[in-house]
This record gives sequence, structure tokens and C-alpha cells, in this order.
Amino acid sequence: MNKTLSLAWTRAQALSRRWDFQRLFLLVLTLDALCGAAALAEPASTASLLGLEAGSATGWIQALGGLLLLAAGLQLPGLSDPVGRRWGNLAGLLGRLVLCVLCLFLGGGFALLALVQGGLSLALAVLYFQLFRAELMSCP
Repeated sequence: MNKTLSLAWTRAQALSRRWDFQRLFLLVLTLDALCGAAALAEPASTASLLGLEAGSATGWIQALGGLLLLAAGLQLPGLSDPVGRRWGNLAGLLGRLVLCVLCLFLGGGFALLALVQGGLSLALAVLYFQLFRAELMSCP
């Protein structure tokens, strides 16, 4: 018998894919929370990193920080059970892609943010769909 047809092997593959996704997702949520906290605590420094005038953008930067913290908090349930609570994770993936496109249109210092968000959302999407394929294969 081929090991890919073994139920124990397919379940082990699904568990491995779950761990891969959860580790990257935890890293992404931690980065979002740290960036959000930095934007709330030091809006002038964050604005200068993005190439904005510190005086006029501090309110927007603080709002961005609050939204990043809120989004990270709302996605925490999807970290513990990514398959059972998939809608929050899928909405988060879509939101990251929209943020990437928006930052590309803004240009300037936002191009780096677009690159980071786009790369992380692409990596999360690949791992998430590998997880779903492995989960489907592990259920007879």
C-alpha cells in the first residue's frame, strides 16, 4: 500500500500543514500588533518612516495603528482553529491584499509596506490553501 493512501499519513500531513500556517500567521499577527502599537505610541516617527509630514498625519497614523490592533485581535480566533474559523482568516487575507494594492497606489514610503503586506498575504494564502487541501485529503 502506498503511504499517501494511508489515513495516518494524510492526517499527519494535515497536522503539519496546520502548524506551518499557524506559525506564519502568529508571526504576521505579532508584526501587525507591533506596528499598530508603534503607530499609536509614536505617530510622528511612523509618519516620517512613511515619508509623510509628521504634523498633518498623526491622526491618520494613530487611526491606522488602532485598526491594525483591531484587525489582529479579530483574527486571533482563527489562529487557534484555522479550519473551523475560516471566514475571519479569509477576510484577513483579502484585507491584506486590498491594503497591498492601496499602498501601491499611494507610492512613496508606502511601497515598502505594500511589498511586505503583499508578500505576507501571498505566503499566508499559499499555506492556507495547502492546509485546506490536506484537511480534505485526511477526511475519508
